[in-house]
Amino acid sequence: MKSKKFNFNKKQVYYPISFILIQMFFVVSLAKNRTDPDKIHDVKDTNYVNRLIQQSSNLWSSKPDSLILLADQALLLSIQLNYSKGEMSALKNLGAGYYEKGDYLQSIFYYNRLLGRADSLKDYKKQAESYSHLATSYIALGDHSKATQMLYQALRIAEKYDLKLTSGHIFHNLGMVHHYQGKTDDALNFYNKSKIIYESLGDTSKSTFILGNMAHLYLNKKDYKKAGDFYNFSLVLAEKYDNKKGKGNALQSLGNFLVQQNMPLRALDFYLKAKKILESTGEKTEYLRLLENLSHCYIELNDDKLAFKYAYELYNLSVSQKQLYYIHTSADLLSKWYEKNEEFKKALSFLKQSKNAADSLYNDENKQNLVRLEEKYKYEKNEAITELVHTSQLEKKQKLLVVSSVVAVSLVIVAMLLIINLRQRKRSHSELIDSKEFIEKQNVSLEEANSFKEHLLGVMTHDMRTPISSLNNILQLFDSNLLTSEEIQRLMLSCHREINEIVNLTDNLLLWIGAQIYNRDVEKVRFKLGDLLEDEIGLQQLNASKKKIKIILQIDENLEAFANKESITIVIRNLINNSLKFCNPGDQINISAALSKTDQVVTIRVADTGVGMPKSLTEKLLKLNKRKLSRLGTNGEEGSGLGLQLCLYYLSLNGSELCVESTDGQGSKFWFELPS
Repeated sequence: MKSKKFNFNKKQVYYPISFILIQMFFVVSLAKNRTDPDKIHDVKDTNYVNRLIQQSSNLWSSKPDSLILLADQALLLSIQLNYSKGEMSALKNLGAGYYEKGDYLQSIFYYNRLLGRADSLKDYKKQAESYSHLATSYIALGDHSKATQMLYQALRIAEKYDLKLTSGHIFHNLGMVHHYQGKTDDALNFYNKSKIIYESLGDTSKSTFILGNMAHLYLNKKDYKKAGDFYNFSLVLAEKYDNKKGKGNALQSLGNFLVQQNMPLRALDFYLKAKKILESTGEKTEYLRLLENLSHCYIELNDDKLAFKYAYELYNLSVSQKQLYYIHTSADLLSKWYEKNEEFKKALSFLKQSKNAADSLYNDENKQNLVRLEEKYKYEKNEAITELVHTSQLEKKQKLLVVSSVVAVSLVIVAMLLIINLRQRKRSHSELIDSKEFIEKQNVSLEEANSFKEHLLGVMTHDMRTPISSLNNILQLFDSNLLTSEEIQRLMLSCHREINEIVNLTDNLLLWIGAQIYNRDVEKVRFKLGDLLEDEIGLQQLNASKKKIKIILQIDENLEAFANKESITIVIRNLINNSLKFCNPGDQINISAALSKTDQVVTIRVADTGVGMPKSLTEKLLKLNKRKLSRLGTNGEEGSGLGLQLCLYYLSLNGSELCVESTDGQGSKFWFELPS
């Protein structure tokens, strides 16, 4: 078979003068920066490169032109900064962008640059990725032999260094090669391996294409149930990840499925939806398949005019992209159309083109010849280009130096102005965000302060007034001299209880008010927990004895904590007092403190066997500045809810929080953690 003449594109050789000057500017800047280590490792600049790379990566399968623009900026800046990681990522994105546009030779150019950079840095992960991505472009060009060679080279590296994600990509591409070669079972096996790897790594975003390809094969095998299930699942995943290329793929695949089910009119609706999506992205690879599907669909609908239109558009696009598979299919469609319309000369011409393309795809000998001729041509052309560029540089060296100096100075000024403007915009934006966050925090603080004031007034008007009124009534009864000695004894006990409640409430109220007024950082020290706990238990022992409640302490006497001792004392006191309030005679309170396994945190627990709480109450219990959530104790003790709020507040000052577990009728357990 005669090899086709290679269409040399001058744009690949003769760059516009502005592009050459920009390249020289960055090379000069790079030379300067290499003498200044601080500039080479400028974190702000590398962060900017990373943002450009991330933005371009987000445009895969959606906007290839924008992807290329951003990746090109990232590449130039990475070269300037000598930032190898950014350079390789930018080259990878450029390869992907040109692949999506259908410019497979340019895609191969950037992937080869990526491979060369990875080789020089001995980055085996990037080496494997480069081989696999190169194979993708060669598959599109119909060079399955070279693609397979590169894929197995990539697979050897991936298996040696346990690169699972890269292996998933390689198996998918091997599936594509076998798919195009008509080896259905082998293709399904490779696709399934790829799917399993991606899903084991928690990445289902790739499955939309894998499932679609598997569905094509099941459709060819007449397994319509599996094909339909896989097509629908592929569309669901594409919509989940808003993958426009994936949506276009899945929609037209469903169209194929409907054509096989003899429903071409319904299929056309799916094809046209896919066409609208793919045209909006500028992506060309899937668009070729769509044109072929539209042509076949209109044939089924007996619309020869539109069938011819899309077949001819497919032919022109596949020729420009050197897509042998689609040259073969489009030429075959056009040959049949011209034969049907009795234009036999044109029919024969397209039939020959179809056969030549098929031979190139499926005939190994022709394929190898094509590769050798293309490689030889590329070598000779590169030699000619190198010589031409060298001669041109020698002749124009002096002129170019003068022009580049003037342009470089202009570019520096423009770049500086752009950078200053960009930084000012970023600074203004950052200040606006900071102001907004500050205002929101202030609003939250004001709401909490108002809530606290309302709660405080409620406590003062009810919780203090009630026991004082009770005391006043008791004293009036004493003055009346109408009480018996037994009644006096009983009222004295009641009076003692009321006074204790007032004292506890007043203590907590004063501590809480002080905490709100003097809201400042607390001083933290290291102290022995055993001494603190023993002192507090001693203070509460009288109340425990009256209610016949046993307090048990379990702690290593040398155990220490790092916190504000006074505030932790208040927390312990309130937790023990709370447990006493809700225990019946014969119950016990277990107080313990122990180190964590890492010896960095000490956990302090106060657990009782008292009446406990329902789950609905525990969910509301640990919220600051809310309406009080208190219950009567086992001896009728009242509470303001202020004690627990003090615990929450002081623990927050110490970087800790209060936790609770409780079962109604089975007791409660409170605990918190402190640094040891």
